[in-house]
Amino acid sequence: MSTRFFYYNLATLSTTTVTASDEDVFYPASNLQHMHTVKEWRTNDGTLSATIVFDMQTPVNVDSFLMVGNNSTGNLQVATIKVEGNPTDVWTSPGYDSGTLNLDSNELEENFYYLDIGSTQTYRYWRITVTNGTDYVGFSNCFLGEKVELTNNAFRYGWSWNRKDRSTVQEGRYGQRFIDRISDQKMITGEFEYLNTTEFGTLETLTNYCGVYRPVWLMIDVDEEIVAKRELFGGYFLFDQRPTFINSAYSLYNTKFELTETI
Repeated sequence: MSTRFFYYNLATLSTTTVTASDEDVFYPASNLQHMHTVKEWRTNDGTLSATIVFDMQTPVNVDSFLMVGNNSTGNLQVATIKVEGNPTDVWTSPGYDSGTLNLDSNELEENFYYLDIGSTQTYRYWRITVTNGTDYVGFSNCFLGEKVELTNNAFRYGWSWNRKDRSTVQEGRYGQRFIDRISDQKMITGEFEYLNTTEFGTLETLTNYCGVYRPVWLMIDVDEEIVAKRELFGGYFLFDQRPTFINSAYSLYNTKFELTETI
């Protein structure tokens, strides 16, 4: 079972500029650089295809693209996607082209999409082309950058996953329930055991960068070894607290990650 993290997001750096071919005045493309998923980018009603260009200012390494909709409403309004990279903002013959990819029912149900680009691609400009079948096109956040994956380690067995129901319930005097229905949040807790010094350094850098205020994207079951729905155990999270690293033996370390889905 492979655990992957994605945290240094080139798409949200202050130096990166974002330009969309269409945007609703209330849901501009600049929302894609906002941490919260309730800040969406959308096209105007009736516009069912759009492009978003990320100018990183200099060539950057990218091997992964991830996308999430509004985690409060599950509002990922995308039917197809194409990811391209190029040295210039001219897209006649891009250096990298994923081709047009369809989102499947699992991705739409879990409000989350992951594209493993494969070998690292190095380009200044990255263009996302998205379409939808009805209403408008829209999503909330995306990741462009490189994955972090420990070669010989992953969450040890015993990790936990839960959907925290944020609804509130009040009971009347006769026991009838009055429910204020609110969205769910995924919660994941996992432990790493016997990290070597290199693995410790990798995770310490990750957790120090993110703290409790920068999001981290996560995929636990990339190869669908647990269930045939890898999006179920993936998503867009914040650390509940900075992890503690415990020296379990000479040059070996243990730690525990506690994560809650970002709304």
